[in-house]
Amino acid sequence: MKNHHPEKDFVPEWISNLVLCIGLACAAFFAYQRSEQLQRAVLARAERQKARQERLFRNPASIESWMTFDYVDKVFGLPESYLKESLAISDARYPRMTIHSYVKKMNLPESEFLAFVRNAVASYKK
Repeated sequence: MKNHHPEKDFVPEWISNLVLCIGLACAAFFAYQRSEQLQRAVLARAERQKARQERLFRNPASIESWMTFDYVDKVFGLPESYLKESLAISDARYPRMTIHSYVKKMNLPESEFLAFVRNAVASYKK
């Protein structure tokens, strides 16, 4: 029978601890790298979504009847009196009324009035 030396089969504890530490360090490094990638992806997506919303909301065609005149003024950077004067609005609730409520009160065709509002906003931007 061969002489068997158990000491030679045994890996010293410091070596197994070193391997474990290196493995943990590699895992932490790759986890950090992945979290950085995910963070960049989330930020890039948020920026794309914000730019898309700004394009959408800066487009006069996006004006809808649920919006108040005040909201339209703020979104498009209009002076408060611009739409009132351009559209000859004399209602005392202006600008804190929706386009729909104004159209209904004045018995106007909503689609035509929305077209006037959109054209007025587009004209101001020029």
